[in-house]
Parts: sequence; structure tokens; C-alpha cells
Amino acid sequence: MLVEQLPADQVLAAFAREAGPLNERVPEEHRAYVTGRLNCMLAAAGLVPGETEGEPCPTGD
Repeated sequence: MLVEQLPADQVLAAFAREAGPLNERVPEEHRAYVTGRLNCMLAAAGLVPGETEGEPCPTGD
């Protein structure tokens, strides 16, 4: 949704603001999972290259 609403140069900053509270509140044992899912969201939107740590991102297929 952010990609559609904002200029390309503002999307990553907006995503970081939205994701910030998630990263602050996640228990340490779940931090890697949450970070991976956020990175997959960015990759799926074409905002960052590839998939995280060589692991495929779920596609929902």
C-alpha cells in the first residue's frame, strides 16, 4: 500500500516508521522471524533485492 501511496524515495522511510513498533515489542526469541518476514515484505514490493539469508520468502501460493 505504501508503494502506491508515496513517492519511491519515501517508501522505505515510511515502512521503517510503521515497522518500528513491531521490532521494539517482539521477544528476542522471535526477532529473527519478524526481521525475516519484514525483509520478505520489502523484497516482494521490489524495494530491496532478493530474499533474506538465502531462505525463500513465503508467497502464499
